[in-house]
Amino acid sequence: MTKPKRRFGIWLLSILFVLIGLSGVSRFWLVVRNGAFYQSLGLEVSTGYLLAGGLLWALTGFCGAVVLFFRRSFVPLAVWAGAAVLTISYWFDRLVMTANPDRATNWAFALLVNGLGGLLIFWIFSRKKNRAYFEWSRQA
Repeated sequence: MTKPKRRFGIWLLSILFVLIGLSGVSRFWLVVRNGAFYQSLGLEVSTGYLLAGGLLWALTGFCGAVVLFFRRSFVPLAVWAGAAVLTISYWFDRLVMTANPDRATNWAFALLVNGLGGLLIFWIFSRKKNRAYFEWSRQA
């Protein structure tokens, strides 16, 4: 039995997780580099919170990208868990930590991006050939 090929959707999801990881590294590095500047701005959150958020997004993004290269049945669940961590941390940050009624926000865009991300993951993992890619290890 031959191994199924890695499909375009899996590559796309991997790239998206790498980009999320890079955004986390960027946030982390910029806070390390410019911590005094951020403290002088009088932000609603501490630099420690910004560092932790950047580290969380970096680890979740890179782990999500790496796990997609395994041919194991647990991968879809791991990707969903990573997406849930990212979504919860995003909305926690937006609604609890940096909530400001005076700030103009585009809620429709934020909800749309979150929804499209979830639909993309659902679509990729619901495709028969992608499921076969991750189920191959059980059959081999």
